Amino acid sequence: MMDFKSTKPKTQTKKKGRKPQISRTPLLNEMYYRWTVEGGDLASNTAGIIAFSSSPSLQNSSENSVIQNLFVEVRLISFRVVYTPIQSANGSVIQSTFIVGTNMIFNQTTNTAPSSFTSVQNLVKSRTIASVGVRPVSVSMVVPKGLEFLSTATGSDVPTIPNPYAGSPGMLVGYGTGFTASTTYFKEQQITVMHLRGRQ
Repeated sequence: MMDFKSTKPKTQTKKKGRKPQISRTPLLNEMYYRWTVEGGDLASNTAGIIAFSSSPSLQNSSENSVIQNLFVEVRLISFRVVYTPIQSANGSVIQSTFIVGTNMIFNQTTNTAPSSFTSVQNLVKSRTIASVGVRPVSVSMVVPKGLEFLSTATGSDVPTIPNPYAGSPGMLVGYGTGFTASTTYFKEQQITVMHLRGRQ
């Protein structure tokens, strides 16, 4: 038995030229800056209510003064809060839930703590978190795309007149009832990413 090789000419595949890649890294004299801080404890008041607000601002970073010496402008990229329940196995406390979501009317300078469920009924991308849970729950604040830059001077990214299009706008606002009075139910961690530019 004889093997016959095909005499058909091999077709050469044309190599496709690579499309030019757009760099995902910041330009010169710019930087993405990420930090994590303990946001404190979420505790019920004497009426068994948990009401809180969490917000991003460059001034929350322990390196704020160093950043100001290096860069002149800042804008928010992302803000995420992790809520860790610490009473889920405690049978002597009342378990309940709170609602948390984004409020773009406030910022860290202008916030007002919620006083009822009416204050949280229209939050953007709201979530309900239960104290009986055993795992940390991560909630990301809604951040508008293409924010304008504001000054890195302390508090300038959260002006007294809230600007939803620049700096560090918005807050995560939460409210819940039915908890045991004066009891810490959650630990809070805040993870912030900001875009710095204008190196001095």
